[in-house]
Amino acid sequence: MHIALKGLPILRNGRNPHQIFCKNEQINKLANDIISEKSAKNHAISTFKMAMMNFDQSLFFKTYNQLLSEKSFREVFYTVFIPLMQEIGFLWQTETISPAHEHFISYLIKQKLLINTEKVQIQEPTRTDKVFVLFLPLNEVHELGLMYLNYEILLKGYQTIYLGESIPTRPTYTQLKSAGLAPVLFHKYKGLLCGYTY
Repeated sequence: MHIALKGLPILRNGRNPHQIFCKNEQINKLANDIISEKSAKNHAISTFKMAMMNFDQSLFFKTYNQLLSEKSFREVFYTVFIPLMQEIGFLWQTETISPAHEHFISYLIKQKLLINTEKVQIQEPTRTDKVFVLFLPLNEVHELGLMYLNYEILLKGYQTIYLGESIPTRPTYTQLKSAGLAPVLFHKYKGLLCGYTY
């Protein structure tokens, strides 16, 4: 049975086809937004990989600045840099790229991370109940994750002491404890950066 309402029939489920059309339009718009966002992210990752392959700093900076005009640094790091570094890891493992390529792009990402960390670090800490000491154990040299963790902790208003990569743990713990600090050791476990107190 069809009932006309302002010239439009009411379907058996009680809905007006205009309402269904509006919902379909919303679904289509949402799908297009998701596809556009994914395409933009994939385009940025591809452009960064091209910059890496050609050792093209200008292309890296241009792409980064374009992303930063649309997103926060935090969003750029999560949505673009992390997937980029994962892809670069696969390329390195399959010997598609050389260590020089990986070092080139990692250095540029570290540079942007340091610039953004400094912007946060010059502000006075708002939370003084804890001080975070960050370092990686001896022979662990992949510090990009630790550097980003430092940025996030600073962003939350805490003070950090960043010691970096390949630090001998036993003497460092002793020195930190004698300074009244409770050190946390970070290490990789199944690809994740983990921390625990000593």
